Amino acid sequence: MIPKGFLTQIGMVIVAVGIAFTVVEPTIAEIGVIQDDIGVYQTERAKVTSVNSRLSSLLSILEAVPPADNRRLLSYMPNSVDEISVLRDLYIMVNESGARYENVTNEAVASTNQRGARTAPQQVEEGEPIPHTFVLSVEGTYTQIKRLLALFEQNHYLVEVKELSIKSNDGGFLNASITLATYSYQSQLDDNI
Repeated sequence: MIPKGFLTQIGMVIVAVGIAFTVVEPTIAEIGVIQDDIGVYQTERAKVTSVNSRLSSLLSILEAVPPADNRRLLSYMPNSVDEISVLRDLYIMVNESGARYENVTNEAVASTNQRGARTAPQQVEEGEPIPHTFVLSVEGTYTQIKRLLALFEQNHYLVEVKELSIKSNDGGFLNASITLATYSYQSQLDDNI
């Protein structure tokens, strides 16, 4: 015959093991998940702190630039290009050089394919300036065309000569076709959206 106290002790051991498996083990597993979440949170918080400190250092560098230099930079490389103003400026520069203005065309941001259908705008890497291309045709003497190129260099915003084609004609004058580019950080299409 088994003593009553012994059965009670075995029953208590079984109940203790049952409590350990049903209450304690899930609680320990839950604590492990919470500790993992805390580790991930601390890692992410360290990354955010690093980014914030880098942002603060860049902001302090930006704020150290004098306002006059910021205005000049925005004039030299604007956020968008007013293409009508560029056309007007080119006309004024041609007249100031003494050459004869013939024509200027604006190469659209979206080009046309061989069938005449519009294609997608030129893909530009993020952060890269967006080119705005113009083709200028003038007639003049060598000195006048040379003066016109000098005026492009002296302009208050960037006017880059991409291509230059010069042909002589009757009467000692030269015909020049000049492909020019000016740049912005946002396309005209972005401004219209």
